[in-house]
Amino acid sequence: MSKAFLFSGQGSQYVGMTNDLVQVYDVARAMAGKANEILGYDLHAIMTGGPEDELRKTKHTQPALFLHEAMILALTSMNGVTAVAGHSLGEYSALHAAGVLTFEDALGLVQLRAQLMWDAGNNIPGTMAAVVGMDVQVQNDRMRFRRNIERIGEVIAYEISKQLPSEEVNITTPL
Repeated sequence: MSKAFLFSGQGSQYVGMTNDLVQVYDVARAMAGKANEILGYDLHAIMTGGPEDELRKTKHTQPALFLHEAMILALTSMNGVTAVAGHSLGEYSALHAAGVLTFEDALGLVQLRAQLMWDAGNNIPGTMAAVVGMDVQVQNDRMRFRRNIERIGEVIAYEISKQLPSEEVNITTPL
């Protein structure tokens, strides 16, 4: 029988995550220490002790979720696993599980992603909502709006790339 791993996106964090793993497994403790070293702050203290408001900050939530999933992955057999996938942030855990990214590289990318999203949210505050039962015309209007927003995002990504040192940038965005 084939198995697949599916890694979650942002929103499944909770204060106390990894407590059980770090108390029992040396590898989990070592990964928490390595993550703190890579990130330059004590992420594990936020994960295990909160406060919840601090853990919910995107700049901490995303690295925390990646670390939790990486710990579970390190403790789980990949025997019989034929596919890995991730939702949003979980894509980084899936790439790590597939051997595409090392723990260190994936955590570094997640940290960059989280910080950029945190900064963007602070610079342009917004909110998110789920809508159920939307009629077809509203859905079509929403899709047109989304395409316009994606275009704006491409322009923003291009403008950000011009601000970074050229040896760190590999963005090709048609304008």
